[in-house]
Amino acid sequence: GQLALPLAHAGAAVLLPNPRGSSGRGQDYARRVIGHVGEEDLDDVLAGVDHLVAAGVADPGRMAVLGLSYGGYLSAWAVTRTGRFRAAVVMSGVADWISFANASNLAHGYDPLYHGGADIATSEGRDFLAARSPVCHAAKVTTPTLILHGAEDRTTPVGQAEELYRAWSAAGVRTQLVVYPREGHELTEPGHRRDAAERVLGWLAGNGVL
Repeated sequence: GQLALPLAHAGAAVLLPNPRGSSGRGQDYARRVIGHVGEEDLDDVLAGVDHLVAAGVADPGRMAVLGLSYGGYLSAWAVTRTGRFRAAVVMSGVADWISFANASNLAHGYDPLYHGGADIATSEGRDFLAARSPVCHAAKVTTPTLILHGAEDRTTPVGQAEELYRAWSAAGVRTQLVVYPREGHELTEPGHRRDAAERVLGWLAGNGVL
């Protein structure tokens, strides 16, 4: 959300979706992704993109995907599913649900709920989590990806960003990782927020989006 205004000022059309699994539309809507993370929620985001393209608001040849936290996960996940985006930005996102389960300060509450009870202690549970982890699908990715993360993030620890960077790099994807000192799950220092906005705009411009 904090990048929407700089992007709009730069001339971008900005879609701020509220996909299934989000708040504000009741419990049934929020629970639609239990056991289906990265499925209907990503479909909702892509449906919004399709709508903007059909309406002539978005240029299908100059699109990017970016998000923070779960939106960061969806952004990384999206480029394992489709090559329609010219650039991606992943901020404080989950790259590997297996390592997240052991490192995040909320995983033991998050995993049993949103992953439908998948148990990391079983091979079936690990397979389930790996199947929905972007790092396990790096070979499918062609989208240049900028990764931004706070060094002190306890919700999605910085190891998630490092895993994503290494997986994308090993797969030959053009990527860049920036870690901000003293920052947690969201950037709060004015200098860091300004730097992130400038980097994102530069990344999108450099990849033909802006």
